[in-house]
Amino acid sequence: MSYTSTSHSYSGYQNHNVKYDDYGTPGRKEASRSVFKMKLNVPTKKERAMFVQKNKLNLIYYTMGAAMLMFVYHMFSDGDFSFLMTLGALIQTFGVAILVMKLFRQRSFAGTSLQTLQLYALVHACRLSTNLFYESYLPVDKTGDWIINAAEISSLLLVLAGMGIVKYSARDVSYNSVDDAFANFGPVPGQLYLIVPCLITAIAFHPTHNDSVLSDTAWMFANLLEAFAIVPQLYMLQRLKKPVEESVSHFCFSAGFSRVFLLIFWYETFREIGDGMSGYLILAIQLIHLAIMAEYCVYYLLAAKNKKPLMLPVSALV
Repeated sequence: MSYTSTSHSYSGYQNHNVKYDDYGTPGRKEASRSVFKMKLNVPTKKERAMFVQKNKLNLIYYTMGAAMLMFVYHMFSDGDFSFLMTLGALIQTFGVAILVMKLFRQRSFAGTSLQTLQLYALVHACRLSTNLFYESYLPVDKTGDWIINAAEISSLLLVLAGMGIVKYSARDVSYNSVDDAFANFGPVPGQLYLIVPCLITAIAFHPTHNDSVLSDTAWMFANLLEAFAIVPQLYMLQRLKKPVEESVSHFCFSAGFSRVFLLIFWYETFREIGDGMSGYLILAIQLIHLAIMAEYCVYYLLAAKNKKPLMLPVSALV
C-alpha cells in the first residue's frame, strides 16, 4: 500500500470506477451534492430545457412586460411616489393584452368570462371620462401627463376587441356561456348585482376634486366596480372544474398583482382624497380587492412553483 502525495489517494485500494474526494473517501462530494440538490429540488439541465421549451411563449410575454415597465420608468417617469398608480395600470394592461392575444391566436374564448370583460370595459370608460378632461386624480409623476391614460385607453380597446370577437365574429370562437353565469337568477343580468351597489355607493360617497358631480362620481364608481369586476371570472373558473387556461391565469394574476402597488399608494395618500368618507372608502376598496384576489394568487404561485397547470379547488374563491 503506497500513499501518493500528488494524487492524495490510497492507490492500492481505489476502485477507479468510483469518484473519490481529495482525502480518498469514495463518493463524499458526490453524495453531498446529491443530498443538497434533493433538498433544494434543483432541476437538471434536461428538466430546465424542457421547462423553457414548454413555457417559451410565457417567458417571452413576461420578459417583454418587464422590459416595457423598465423602459417607461426610465424614459418617462421622474421617480415620484405616484408612479405606483401608473405601474398598477400598466400591469393590468399587460394582463389584458395576453388574454386578447390568446383569443386572436387560438380563436378560443374558453375559460374567459364575458361578464368580467364587460365590467372592465365600463370601469375603463368611466375612469377615462374623468381623467381625459380633469387632472385631479392623475399621478403627479410625469407618467400622469399621458402614459397612464394611454394604458387605460389600451386596456379599453383590448377589452372591446375581445368582446367584439366573442359576440359578433363569424369565426368559430369557443365560449362557454353556460359556465359564465355569475348571479344569473332570472332575466336580470348578473353584472347588475355588482354595478348597482357600486353606483349607489359612489353617488353617496365621492370626492369633490373636480367640482363636478358626474365626473367625481364616475371616478369613484370606476374604482369601486374595479374591485368586483374580476368576480364573475373567478366564479366561472371554479365552475369549470378543470385546469385554467394559461392566458386567463395570467390575466387574473395581473389584476391581483397590480393591486399590491395601488394599495401601497393609497395607503400613503388616501387622506388627500378628502376629509369625508371617500378617502377611507378608496383605501377599503383596495383592501377588499386584494382580499378577493389573494387566494387565487396563492394557487397561481403554487402552480408555477410546482410547474403544473393551475387547478382551483371547488370550494375556493367564491
